[in-house]
Amino acid sequence: MAELTLISPRQRPLQPLVEGALRNELRLVEAGIRRSEQKLRTFEARYGLATVEFVRSYENDEVAETLDFAEWIGEYRLWERLREKAETLRELRFADCAVPMSSALFLREDPPSDGRWPWRSAE
Repeated sequence: MAELTLISPRQRPLQPLVEGALRNELRLVEAGIRRSEQKLRTFEARYGLATVEFVRSYENDEVAETLDFAEWIGEYRLWERLREKAETLRELRFADCAVPMSSALFLREDPPSDGRWPWRSAE
């Protein structure tokens, strides 16, 4: 478990300031996730292939090295990193507060309206 202590020479409480900054960062990360998901759907439509299948083929050197494919794999990896970052932000809590940041921020991840991620295999 990582721990962080903040010290300020001012008397102003830090928790509301930090909560606001984290809330804003989570909103930005979630916007990035949505943009990345849209780009992944565009690649899938263009090539008629689910991203999860493309990634498997790419990692097994079964597809040609093209600029489009390099961009697709890069977008997928960005999407993974952004999701990890959002998950970390949602799990944050203040030491004197047992409520995770996701509850404190009133933000959560919702899947697309059809209830599934188009680039993941069926779960």
